[in-house]
Amino acid sequence: MFRSHMQTLHIVNMATMANNAALPPFTFGKSPDVTFIFPADGGEKLQAEKLKLAQISEVFNMQFYGEFGCSEEITIKDITFDTFKTTMEFLYVTITAKNFEEILYMASKYFIFDLIGKVIGFVDTFLNENNLLDHYETLEKYQIEKLNHRMQEICEKFPLKIIERLTDSKVHMGILKKILESPILNIAKEYDLYAAVAAMMQRTSQNVVKIGEEMRKKIGKLIYFIRFPLMSVDELILCGQAPSLLTDRQFLDLLYLVKSGKYNESVQFFSMKQRYYPKVENCSHCKKGVTKRYCQACGKYF
Repeated sequence: MFRSHMQTLHIVNMATMANNAALPPFTFGKSPDVTFIFPADGGEKLQAEKLKLAQISEVFNMQFYGEFGCSEEITIKDITFDTFKTTMEFLYVTITAKNFEEILYMASKYFIFDLIGKVIGFVDTFLNENNLLDHYETLEKYQIEKLNHRMQEICEKFPLKIIERLTDSKVHMGILKKILESPILNIAKEYDLYAAVAAMMQRTSQNVVKIGEEMRKKIGKLIYFIRFPLMSVDELILCGQAPSLLTDRQFLDLLYLVKSGKYNESVQFFSMKQRYYPKVENCSHCKKGVTKRYCQACGKYF
C-alpha cells in the first residue's frame, strides 16, 4: 500500500511539473526577449524586455549589454517568482508588510532606486514600536540613512517599551546600545531607564544564585551609558538594591559623587552628559499630559 501511495504521489508530482511547464510564461512588455526561470517555484517562467529592464537597473544593463552579455534565459534562485513578478510591476506595485523585505532585497540587488524609494516610504509609515524588533535586523543591514533614522526615532520615543521586549541576543543588545547612547529619550527620569534595563537583564539571566554577577557580565560596558551621576541620592540607593547592575564599589563611589560632587577612578567612565527628556505638557489633541513632541496617549504629533 505504501509503495502504491508513493507511486501515486510521484505521478501527481510529475503531472504538476508537466502542467507548470505547459503554462505560458508571465509576460511583460510587447516584445519580450529574455526569460527568467524560477526552479524553486516549480519552473515558473517570466518574460520581459531587456531594454526596459536595462533602463531602470544598472545591474540589468551590465547583465544584458555588458562585455559578456547573457543568454536569453536566466535562472533565478534567490528570489521567489511572486516577488520578482511584483517587482516587475513596481510602477503599480502594492507594497505590504508581507513582501516589503523581499522587494527591498531585490530592488537593492538590481539598483532599482525608484522602487527602493517606494519601500522606504512604506516603511516610514508601517514601522512602529510594536513591530520594530521583527524587522530591525533585516532593515539595518542595508544601512539606508532614512531607515536608520526612522528606527532611531522609534527607539527614542518608546525606549522603555522597546527594552521591555528585548532579549540578550546580539541584535537586541545592539538596539539597547542605540537607546542608551541616545542624547534624547522619551522618559521621565534616568532611573526609569535603569529599572527597565535591570529588569531586562534579570529576565534573561539563567544563574539564579549569581544573578547579579550574570547581569553585570551581560551589560558589560553599556552600563557606562546610563547617567547615574545625574540621579538623585534616593534613586541611586534604589539602583544599588540587589540584584544590581552596579558593583558594590561602583555604587558607593557613585553615591559619594552625587553627595559630594567628587569622583574617583571607579566612576570616571560613567557618562555625565545631560540627556534631554522631552518636556511634559498637555497634548493639544487629547489634553492628556504627555511629551511635547509626540503624544503616546492619542498617537499624534503636536
